[in-house]
Amino acid sequence: MGAKEPITGSTVKEIQVREQTDRLPLRGQSEAFQTLGELRELMSQCTASGDADRLWEAVREPGQMPLLFGDTVAVFFYRGTATSVEARGDFELRYRRLGRTDVWWAQGEFEPDARVEYRQRLGARRWQLDPLNPLVETGGMGSESVVMMPGYVPPPWTQSPRPAVRGRLGRNITLASQSLGYDVNVRIYRTHGYELLHALPSIYVVDGQEYADPQMGAMVQALDYLIAGGRVEPVIAVFIDARDPHTGRNRREEEFRRRRLDDNPLGEFIAEELVPLVDKKWRTKASAGSRALAGFSFGGMFAAHMGLAYPDVFGKVAIQSPYIVRRWVLDTYRLAERRPLEIFLSHGTYDEGASSLRLREILVARGYRVRYVERHEGHSFGMVRSQLGDLLTCFFGRG
Repeated sequence: MGAKEPITGSTVKEIQVREQTDRLPLRGQSEAFQTLGELRELMSQCTASGDADRLWEAVREPGQMPLLFGDTVAVFFYRGTATSVEARGDFELRYRRLGRTDVWWAQGEFEPDARVEYRQRLGARRWQLDPLNPLVETGGMGSESVVMMPGYVPPPWTQSPRPAVRGRLGRNITLASQSLGYDVNVRIYRTHGYELLHALPSIYVVDGQEYADPQMGAMVQALDYLIAGGRVEPVIAVFIDARDPHTGRNRREEEFRRRRLDDNPLGEFIAEELVPLVDKKWRTKASAGSRALAGFSFGGMFAAHMGLAYPDVFGKVAIQSPYIVRRWVLDTYRLAERRPLEIFLSHGTYDEGASSLRLREILVARGYRVRYVERHEGHSFGMVRSQLGDLLTCFFGRG
């Protein structure tokens, strides 16, 4: 696909005020300023007078942070005592103190359709959400403040009312795994009208508790929306919980980060225990070409591992922003016999740590069938949500 050249680093460079930018309107309302030039003039006046209250009242009035001008410019503010202030996350910005006041500000430029996340770092150790930013994302590592530029379009299944005709996500089923030596929780999504259907394709999802969470992966909402709209055929989804059912401890890193191709207890459980059980108890089509497995981050590395280890079980593999810290995964795709796989691979241009670009290069060179999707986002479940439409229509689309 004709994706733009990805950003090579995560630092957002501060830009200078340009004549054309100065005339672009603020995406919000304030009686004190409507353009970037007017804001800069107000900042100069308040710096000279030391009247921080006047400026602070004005920048809070629009009810958003950052303040967005035109399609690309974002201006951030913070007020408080600190030795330094930074925005850190999918991007990095250092705030400047405004004269002798306790107001700090930073200016950055993003693509018009960008969606990125950050937290504020005050001094060397204190981290917090941006207190002026009402947009917050829940993630596996905690919450982050969110920047949505004017051209960003949220996935429709997170904005529209859920369709009247929708599937059902079952309760946890606790399975005693022989391969792993401990219990695992799974939840099964059955499409609407399941009782009248047969030979359904299936998708297995690691970090399933997060993919199924409507505040994180929202895959259930995506399936309901796409199936009801006729864009995706009816599907069975199997959400595999990475947490210990009894203690809640997340075991994902020890399960996903294996040292060898044949060192894969979780893979053995999924391919040799879970898949036969699901095919026996639910109305699935028991063939590799009708099964997909999906994962994000370290889960994306695991999905890539499963494509190598079990291509006879999973003919479709979705690798979302993979963090491939085991070099053998890339080397095996590069050197070993090509597997009969259909691969969905995704990337966020602000995700500096992901291995998506290197993996794509290898897969294309080896002749794999790859659907690659890239967006101006970072390493987050916001990015995962935005790509589910591409992922599900890639594997299960109707025309």
